[in-house]
Amino acid sequence: ATRLGDSVAPFRAVRSRRFRKPDHEEPRVGDRALCVVQRTDRRLGKSRLAASQAIAVELIHIEAVSADVIAHMNEDHPDANLDYARGLGGCPAATSATLLKINRSGILLQATTSDGVKIITIKFQEPLKSQDQIRPGLINLLTEARKSLKSANQSPHQEKS
Repeated sequence: ATRLGDSVAPFRAVRSRRFRKPDHEEPRVGDRALCVVQRTDRRLGKSRLAASQAIAVELIHIEAVSADVIAHMNEDHPDANLDYARGLGGCPAATSATLLKINRSGILLQATTSDGVKIITIKFQEPLKSQDQIRPGLINLLTEARKSLKSANQSPHQEKS
């Protein structure tokens, strides 16, 4: 069996010291992204390295701030989570939904139905490039979900003021 750390080992030679992890510590998702970008850009030249590092660091920030966004969505907008599950997640019989994860490509929900619990993945129209795109991305998904629910003659949940 190959550990996650073993699969990242070929990239360690091109890591900057600032991002180096001890060999005994498992790398984070963002660590590998940073290494791949650095390795690719070494062939392109040093002028693009700084820009590539900035992009990789933004991807790490998306996952870092997502915990706060997830808590906010689950506490303040459970109706939106339910609309995501019903309208875009192919789970029209969902009675509740909880947001589990947000990453650059989409969201992961846990929907409860009369048949049990289902895990649903919904992709953003385009992958997020920065943490500033999380809110607009979620709003776009909600708009799509509510349009889908209206066309299917299901009433979307509207936020109460």
